[in-house]
Amino acid sequence: MKIQSYYQQEAQNQIIAERELALMMDRHQEQIDEARYWSRVYASEAEQDRDFSWDIN
Repeated sequence: MKIQSYYQQEAQNQIIAERELALMMDRHQEQIDEARYWSRVYASEAEQDRDFSWDIN
């Protein structure tokens, strides 16, 4: 019985670890997506600023 309960506990621990890893990966992907978004925003603003400075001159 002890061996069976040990393996059941190990299986539960494995499932928990896999779920935690999936959550961490989701959060990491959200951070990557947010960084890409802000990178595009800043690049767009810089391009607008550059175009505006050419219009002034």
